[in-house]
Amino acid sequence: MSILKDKTSIAFSVSKSSNYSLLEFESKIRELSEEISSGGYLFLLTEYSQDFQLTVSYESLALRTLMGSPLNRNTDWLFFGNGVIRGYTPTKKKLSSTWQWVILQKSGERTLAKRHTASQLQLSKSAIPVSHPAFTRDVANNVWHLNESTLIKTSLHRFRALLTWPDEQLIHFHNLQKKTNISYLKMDLSQDLIGVAKKTIYYWDSLDTLF
Repeated sequence: MSILKDKTSIAFSVSKSSNYSLLEFESKIRELSEEISSGGYLFLLTEYSQDFQLTVSYESLALRTLMGSPLNRNTDWLFFGNGVIRGYTPTKKKLSSTWQWVILQKSGERTLAKRHTASQLQLSKSAIPVSHPAFTRDVANNVWHLNESTLIKTSLHRFRALLTWPDEQLIHFHNLQKKTNISYLKMDLSQDLIGVAKKTIYYWDSLDTLF
């Protein structure tokens, strides 16, 4: 397959119900990596069981597949970042799923480098609402809290808005399903969850307040 057009990044989401063997997963990662442009990204999003049990670390498998072992790294790929997404039910806001994400970048021009040549219209379209409470408390951290019903959709649009330009493309593959093109949307955080910290009081054995 060939999907290269403009600068292309790939998002690959794998739910816990997927039937990938280790070899199939490695083969898929290599296949998708060929379609990523210089400077483009691989966004890998994987769901994990809520129970304590032995599971496959797809993140480390993808990292080793593209970057090699720690003693002999492939300089064609760079580790960009990783994090966790916690999904919550829409009404009672109870934890319903846990996902992990990792971002690898193919060597090439960095995303921010384009700001020096981008038009004013492009800069306006790609502006990010950094002062919004949901941005400072959620997006800017590596643990996201999202509504379960739109978890994958919201996370993909976050990746799209944060790390790509409007004239680039992000192609999404989910499990064994065919590709879909994720359109560029200006980041809208009006419906996103906003974390609220709760103070917990800790005591010494004498019941005096610790902090």
